[in-house]
Amino acid sequence: MWQGYFRLYAYWAADAGRFYDQSLTDRSPFSAPQARSLIGTENSSFPGTFYLRYWQDSWKKVIFGDRPLPSWVKTTRKPSNYLKRILSAGFNGVYLDDVDAYQQFNSEGDNSRPSAALEMLLFIRELSAWAKSKKPRFLIVPQNGENLFNDALENLDTNGNEQLEPSDRLIGLSRGTLFLDLNNNEKRDRDEPAIASLDQNRDRSISRFEIAEAYFKSIDGLGSEDFFFKGNAEENNPWIDSLAANDRRLEDFKFTGENYLNYAKRGLPIFNVEYLSENNQIGIEQYRQVVSAQFQFTNPALTASPSNPIFTSNDLRQLPLVPLRAPSRGLDQPPALNLFN
Repeated sequence: MWQGYFRLYAYWAADAGRFYDQSLTDRSPFSAPQARSLIGTENSSFPGTFYLRYWQDSWKKVIFGDRPLPSWVKTTRKPSNYLKRILSAGFNGVYLDDVDAYQQFNSEGDNSRPSAALEMLLFIRELSAWAKSKKPRFLIVPQNGENLFNDALENLDTNGNEQLEPSDRLIGLSRGTLFLDLNNNEKRDRDEPAIASLDQNRDRSISRFEIAEAYFKSIDGLGSEDFFFKGNAEENNPWIDSLAANDRRLEDFKFTGENYLNYAKRGLPIFNVEYLSENNQIGIEQYRQVVSAQFQFTNPALTASPSNPIFTSNDLRQLPLVPLRAPSRGLDQPPALNLFN
């Protein structure tokens, strides 16, 4: 089933010139004034591309579902929304880029939407359920945002008791239904989503386990970028095992690796993409080594740690990695290549 075609898209970002934008006279992705509330900050890495307030119902209509497009989208093309078009074209799945866009709005960004992580999780869950209702073996593979299921809880767990319940500041209960009390007025307003479907135990609280299971059951794998080669360069960043023992990137590597183990426990494949140029034979060989069954870390920060859990060589071998090498980050470049084909 993994053979075939996937559509790559970042559903939480927008740029000018798409079917939902009828104006080519400005840089805004939405010429209609009533759509401009969707626009967040501009992505500095891709000028002209803007992060979106993806939780708004009008944007969901643009992406998936059976409801009509918003009135501000002027198109006669059928099928109408993005996912219908993707399904109609015969794709086997979607590769959801830039899932960590939710960090633009939670405490790691402008803190304008503490519920951004949970709402990203709900978005993906709803998208997945709808797509699989149309094509049961349709695959949903988010890229990055591997800590989404933890952030969905921790950003809202103001009581610090590892679950979401009405005593948390933005969690409400109305007629026995848990909802996001975004307006913090103890009643469910029209724009506030229900989250009771996450409460599998029906005890009017949502545990970390329930949030994680809801997410993992909605996806079919995880895309991973820059796991073994970390840095700010477009390509050919340093290999993780060659970094100085006090380099902060090593802590990021261990934290990410420990998160990946949660996916491994559920049997979800991890499609690891590293940006290595064709002439970087040393880097390519390092990559071959690091994903081999015989690899052992030599960096002291990865073999001994007095205070933090260690992501060990053995842990690495537990990951169901599909190693891919991409020659460039450019969106117009050839797709990532399987190193072992």
